[in-house]
Amino acid sequence: KHIQSYQYHPLFREFLLNLANAIFSQTELSAIQRNAAALMAESGQIENAVLLFRDAGEWEGLTELLLKNAKSLIQEGRNKTLEGWITGIPKDILEKTSWLLYWKGVCRMPFNPKDSLLVFSNAFNLFENGHDRAGMLLSCSGVMESILYAMEDFSMFDRWIERMEKLFKEDASFQSMEIEVMVTGSMLIALALRQPYYPEIGSWIEHAESLLLKYRGAKDRVYFLQFLYIYRGDFARAKAGIKLLKELSKEALPFYKISLKSTEAFYDWLTASYDSCLKRVSEGLDIAEEHAIHVLDIHLLQHGIAAYLSMGDTAGAERLFQKIRQYIGSAGLLDITYHEILSAWHSLLKKDAASLPLHIERLQKYVTNIGMFFAEGIFHIVAAQASHELHKDKQASAHIAETFRISRKMNSRLMEFMAFLTEAQIALDSRKKTQGLNALQKALSLGREKDYWNCFMMRQDVMAILCAIALENGIETEYVEMLIRKRNLLPEKPVENWPYPIKIYTLGRFEIWIDGKPLEFFGKVQKKPLEMLKAIIDMGGEDVPVEKIADKLWPDAEGDMAHSSFEMTLSRLRKLIGSKSIELKGGMASLNPRMVWVDALVKK
Repeated sequence: KHIQSYQYHPLFREFLLNLANAIFSQTELSAIQRNAAALMAESGQIENAVLLFRDAGEWEGLTELLLKNAKSLIQEGRNKTLEGWITGIPKDILEKTSWLLYWKGVCRMPFNPKDSLLVFSNAFNLFENGHDRAGMLLSCSGVMESILYAMEDFSMFDRWIERMEKLFKEDASFQSMEIEVMVTGSMLIALALRQPYYPEIGSWIEHAESLLLKYRGAKDRVYFLQFLYIYRGDFARAKAGIKLLKELSKEALPFYKISLKSTEAFYDWLTASYDSCLKRVSEGLDIAEEHAIHVLDIHLLQHGIAAYLSMGDTAGAERLFQKIRQYIGSAGLLDITYHEILSAWHSLLKKDAASLPLHIERLQKYVTNIGMFFAEGIFHIVAAQASHELHKDKQASAHIAETFRISRKMNSRLMEFMAFLTEAQIALDSRKKTQGLNALQKALSLGREKDYWNCFMMRQDVMAILCAIALENGIETEYVEMLIRKRNLLPEKPVENWPYPIKIYTLGRFEIWIDGKPLEFFGKVQKKPLEMLKAIIDMGGEDVPVEKIADKLWPDAEGDMAHSSFEMTLSRLRKLIGSKSIELKGGMASLNPRMVWVDALVKK
């Protein structure tokens, strides 16, 4: 049914209102406003209906209207509008109306989860007093989600896990699929962060997986399942889950889109997909800016910093550190902890050993207060690395032992991988070869089996040394070669069995191998490009003046002609062996050390 509407001229409307005030009593005016508000609400003119109910002081009608439309308003992203209408209701009424409080919590959560935590908690108490099971489940779920995004004290999860347990002991059913999804997602994140050893965690995981497959609405909250997969180190399931959620995320609310970008960025960093990680960070920040939802800005930026540090790019990390500093004063404890971990890592890369004790002191205080097993495990990795850098290997060993203890409690193979890798580094540096090789074997076998590629606090130069030792000792050779390529590692000095994309043999023979296969020529052999390659090698392979190469290859050519011939031949050489094989900078030509190995240039 199409309802026509029209609007009076503002001056005429003002005249009619003044006339009504003169003719009708306040009681009559209120009745008219109530009737008009009801008609407005019936025709879908929510904003006008709200104004009329509010002006008439008709709080019961306004409450009914808001509760009826709250879900659709949230789905439209009108959190702040709905919250403004709710908070316009007198405080004595609002604080006694459980569902109004619940929706107020929903409105606040993407913008201020610390506030929403308190609101959801108050709503739960009202629902509990009224024996409203659906309200209790939803508000308990809201509390858990708020604890996550407040990132302050995860020990608070314990109380709410216990309350959820009690609710399910009394009645294991759900009133709707939507409630089932919200509760399942929130329970998973509480268990992943606080109680990974929970006896029934397997049942919750299976239930969440089944919901993802049969209910599209699961995308908003059951994506929390990916946290659990990542912390446990189950990357196969994490990868599959993230792929599914990406397909569903187009319909998700902005806040959950940002959350998914953060999860993707963390996963990409852990799998050494650094460009992808930085792209997800940028995409998440763009969504946050578009919708003015900035709760996860710091977390996104921190994943970006981790990617830069893993690449050894301290300048890139510093740029993101600068962006974070304006927010850090209002950050939650988890973000402050993550910031301290990254700062310690940054100091390690810069060889700033003097600042490491302060980082460790702060971190120990933070992880004690935050109550999160994963953060505690990473603290011990950081402390082990710092202790080793400060020549306190007995303390380093104690921290590694603690990491192993936590990995067992979390059932986290990822944490175990990090511990083995750190143990291998420290033992080999300390000339404990047997212990070091044993730990390296376990780390790399686990990495190959579980698709692990990264570790907190690990430096590119250290990873390169560990990979060189592994190749020398025949440890997981295929996986190590993939690790080298994936992380773009370069050894301290040229090593023949390093998986360089290009290997050139000149001693007693001249052969070029590309990706493990000899270069084959079809048709006429390209003599001039090969002569250029030999000339660069003959002149040391590094910072060879272009003029010297041109003089050797085209001794009789004029300057412009020689330069033109050089550029054309260089292009042909790059096309022959690889576009990035020869670097040209400041009039100097060099073989790219990350791509090219030459037997004659190996320094004994």
